[in-house]
Amino acid sequence: MVETAYNRTTIEIGDEATILIENLGPREILHEDLGLITITAPTASEAVSKAAYVGGYPVTWTNTCRIGGGVDFWYTADGGAEWAQIADDETDDGAYTWAIAGLANGEYVLRIQMNEDNTVFAERHLTIGA
Repeated sequence: MVETAYNRTTIEIGDEATILIENLGPREILHEDLGLITITAPTASEAVSKAAYVGGYPVTWTNTCRIGGGVDFWYTADGGAEWAQIADDETDDGAYTWAIAGLANGEYVLRIQMNEDNTVFAERHLTIGA
């Protein structure tokens, strides 16, 4: 497994094989055996207004993971010291509405991970405001 916070990662798989992966974005995890989750909304460091999303914020993602099952949603407001679960074992259909109205204004990290294997996940930084 390879974790990157950069836009380019090189994975060496032996003496003769190397994989180059570009534009993974912040904290997306590529598990060479399982696949990749990519968060498409929110965009990187997006500022989200609670007033604009009274009914909830539409989180979207793509998933090439081959293990199947649902996805879990988590967030942190303290840089990852503590995580709060938003939803457990949701259908992996690429869309979820996150109720943000009750959250305090501030910086957050959203995590989407496979329910069956939490080593396959993606994270996205965002700011939630009034």
